[in-house]
Amino acid sequence: MAAPPTPESIINNREAEQAYLNYMFSLAAKPGAITNQDKRTWYAAYASPANREAGYNYYRAFPDNDT
Repeated sequence: MAAPPTPESIINNREAEQAYLNYMFSLAAKPGAITNQDKRTWYAAYASPANREAGYNYYRAFPDNDT
């Protein structure tokens, strides 16, 4: 939920993108249910800086939606 440009500065190349996503996958209730095709889809999506920022903004909005 860090403000820009912190996450954007840290996760800014393919290696960092995949490390971040692999960490997120490991937190899933059933990590084994995430297929290699699922991972390739997310890796491709996170290759775009605009898509990464949209993902970060989703989490940044959580405090605003707390009721």
